[in-house]
Amino acid sequence: MSSKITSIISIFIFILFIGCSSEDGESGNCGEVIDVSFNVYSSTSLSLTIKAGHNTGSFKIEYGPAGFAKGTGVSITTLNTVYDIGGLIPSTSYDIYVTGICDGVENNAFYKLSNVTTSQSRCAGNTELDFFQFNPNELILQFLYRDSAPSHYEVEYGLAGFTLGTGTRISTVYLQKTITDFQMDKDYDFYARTFCSPFEATPFIKYTYRTVVPCPKPTNLRSNSIIGLCDSPDARKSIGWDHQYGPYQNFVVSLIRTVGEAPGANTITTGNNGEILHGPFCEWIGFYVKANCNGGSSSEWAGPHYF
Repeated sequence: MSSKITSIISIFIFILFIGCSSEDGESGNCGEVIDVSFNVYSSTSLSLTIKAGHNTGSFKIEYGPAGFAKGTGVSITTLNTVYDIGGLIPSTSYDIYVTGICDGVENNAFYKLSNVTTSQSRCAGNTELDFFQFNPNELILQFLYRDSAPSHYEVEYGLAGFTLGTGTRISTVYLQKTITDFQMDKDYDFYARTFCSPFEATPFIKYTYRTVVPCPKPTNLRSNSIIGLCDSPDARKSIGWDHQYGPYQNFVVSLIRTVGEAPGANTITTGNNGEILHGPFCEWIGFYVKANCNGGSSSEWAGPHYF
């Protein structure tokens, strides 16, 4: 009787053992990758979802162009069962190997995805970049992309000649971006691109811009006879100019008598962008003008402008 009971218990234990082993086996051996699915969600990115055996602690993912030799691709180790791969080339096929790691040991078996192809890029155009500087301490960048409604813009900048990847990189969802961290009167390189979606972008386009001097000289010098001949005491002539940005304190006008005469003599100081000359003024044939800006700086002479 005792022998019979012992046999029954042994059979029960064996069945229980088989049942537990079968349940564990459904999840695979330690470190085994059972299945990998993928989702290509942009022309440069895809997502992997990994199903692994029990006690798998991490995964090694290796990928490269279709047909690449295993061991020569890009490798990543991750703890996650969902992993995004970015930086891919549009309309390109890739092979992907996924291996489980159990207790620090990489499993001999691997799971391979073959010919996973990224989608075609929707970023077909180039990014246009314009510059506006109405204040010596602020530079406005204006972006334009004509081929679609972009997700956002990105620009990297630095002193002319810098290596892309080592400059200051900023992004914006707006058509304009104002920067202030630059030196005056210097050449800067700007690399601009457009993201058509959060994960795909146009190539960088390089632009070069020279920042303005602290106190720019006036522009668009002009004159106009208001009334009378130049030898009449009642004669009037207006002179004027434009100034790119402030703040300035005043302007200095230098009237000249001969062609080629240097500025500096016969000066008039005014706080306006113009002045009225009273007759008689036949001896004067033209003028120069310069700006005096805040901080004690002065612009170069602009001109001459001949009447």
